[in-house]
Amino acid sequence: MLAAVVQLLLSIVIFSPFVTSEISPTNSNTSLNPALDVRDGKFFGLFETVINNNRACRALSGDIGTCLSYPECFAFRGNISGACGRGFGLCCVTTKTCQGVIYANNTYFVNQGYPASYTAAGQCYTTVNRLAPNICQLRLDFEAFSIAQPESVEHRCVTDSFVVTGTTSPVPVICGDNAGQHMYLNIGYNSTTPIMLTMITSNLMVGGVASARNWKIRVSQIPCNEGFAAPPGCLQYFTGSVGVIRSFNFFFESRGVNTARQLSFQDYTICIRQESNFCEMQYNPCPDQVNLPGLGFSISGALTAGATTVASGVDAACTADYLMIPCGSDIRGQAIKSNGAVCAARLCGSAFNSINAETRSTPVFTRSVPFELRYFTNGLEAGEGEQV
Repeated sequence: MLAAVVQLLLSIVIFSPFVTSEISPTNSNTSLNPALDVRDGKFFGLFETVINNNRACRALSGDIGTCLSYPECFAFRGNISGACGRGFGLCCVTTKTCQGVIYANNTYFVNQGYPASYTAAGQCYTTVNRLAPNICQLRLDFEAFSIAQPESVEHRCVTDSFVVTGTTSPVPVICGDNAGQHMYLNIGYNSTTPIMLTMITSNLMVGGVASARNWKIRVSQIPCNEGFAAPPGCLQYFTGSVGVIRSFNFFFESRGVNTARQLSFQDYTICIRQESNFCEMQYNPCPDQVNLPGLGFSISGALTAGATTVASGVDAACTADYLMIPCGSDIRGQAIKSNGAVCAARLCGSAFNSINAETRSTPVFTRSVPFELRYFTNGLEAGEGEQV
């Protein structure tokens, strides 16, 4: 038997009461990102311009910077990469590495020597200083994130880990491959608690080889009560009518290549903004082109040697690890499922289905608002019979 590859990859569709067809995405990046709201500075009279020190700009390098004056960029020790603000500002890109302090918006936290690999052992951290007292959230965009995988028995981040401290709501410890993922961190109004982002790396050998890591994390600061802020308690926040949600360290690969993709001790909420004129959510497991049966959804399922799939689990069957979808049903617009039972809340197994003991994955619908998912895993993977 192989150890579990317990992971989550779901596509989402929000339904409108006024349309019957699926709405195509206009942007493949459906997660909300205030740093991509790039706007020029404004003229007031003939000469006066406003260079907003919290406004993002697209640098010539392709990175996201902040539109600043030359003295401001010099003070932040940033690198100038193009003009902004109708030519009156400079796109300033700031980067910090181990033991650095972040003062500017849209600063990148990278490993020493990035983009080269990082092999040192120890704690590489950065401290984030808020721009103003009314900064209530940070958004982390993992543009690059590859550190050691969890150990293969209990799936815990033992060799390497990424740890966030100083927030007002808990943030799970993660490791592995997380490029393209994001986090929203609640830090409270006018708090003086230091916010620290720490990569903890060890010199443990994996397969006789020292782990090679690299990371590039963009840190954006979000004022309180802004329209693009995530709702309180949401670690991830998605917008748009169509998108993809992944659990941390998710990656499609052949069974047995990596036997511990799921991370232990995960407990967080994923939120999706309800778009105008839309009232229902549809979730589908994304297709797996590598494995048969697919592993787009696999939580607390047991697959023995020679078996082809495991059944779905619902509510009382999901006591260890689960995905919570409030009032999930296999019938669109209905709280009563096709088997006559009331809508489900917890889902697990390796078949994505709101009905228990089904071997086929089907869409799950919900009209429960706000649109939220809760992803939970415990720390006892080896003793729960999770095999694929």
